[in-house]
Amino acid sequence: MSPQASTASSPPRIAPYLKAVADSFDTVPDTAGIHQGVRPMKQGVPHVRIVLVPSLKNGGIIVCEGRLEAALAMNLELDPSVAKFRGQPFFMPGPNNRDVVCDFAVHQIDGIYLVIDVKPSGRLASPRVTERMRHVRTELASSFVPHRIVTELELEKQPARQIRDQLWKGVSAPVTESERDQLLELIRSGPVTVGEARAFGRAAGLPPFAVEKLAIRNLLSFEINAPWGNKTLIGDRHGNNPSAVAGWGSVQDVVIRL
Repeated sequence: MSPQASTASSPPRIAPYLKAVADSFDTVPDTAGIHQGVRPMKQGVPHVRIVLVPSLKNGGIIVCEGRLEAALAMNLELDPSVAKFRGQPFFMPGPNNRDVVCDFAVHQIDGIYLVIDVKPSGRLASPRVTERMRHVRTELASSFVPHRIVTELELEKQPARQIRDQLWKGVSAPVTESERDQLLELIRSGPVTVGEARAFGRAAGLPPFAVEKLAIRNLLSFEINAPWGNKTLIGDRHGNNPSAVAGWGSVQDVVIRL
């Protein structure tokens, strides 16, 4: 059994940060539909670039501080293993009597909670940052909460980043079960290219980026070692497609492993 799980006959150890992470998911969006963290961020603050990332998983907008946080939020939205996530989820006492606010809390579909910090790789050489991250990891570990640091070296790795950016266009595509089945029927006859599937979708009156939506739902396999485009070959991930060979994968192969 995971340390994060508990039973009625075996009371869990006191795990304050596990509770803090879990409680962060009880928050609701404000009147503008924005999930504010414990340190609310506002547009127009000098030297702070605020990026708003819409999230169906969270039923609102996630506020991100800078492009790296925004890139990770998009990654989490695409990741089939992630159920929900929150930005700036809770305060924790840090070294030198300064509070620390981690970047993201994540609730996975398997029920596990974890915490992620996003840092430029160059900043990890700073003794102050190293001390703070070591402190955070130690404190979270005492509550059985894994801690992960993600840098631009992972977020910007190609062609995975380009593929995620293209798949992102399908996040809000309103694809019905009937429309999904129409596309899958075509794809199962293939493999076909993304361009061919798009042409079929236009002729059938399907929503734009329906192909990308199926990929996000983890229904498609595709070439993962080349940029996503009209010539990308796609197949049915759950079928017996003979073209599902080396160099093919699915959305779970182009998101950052947590």
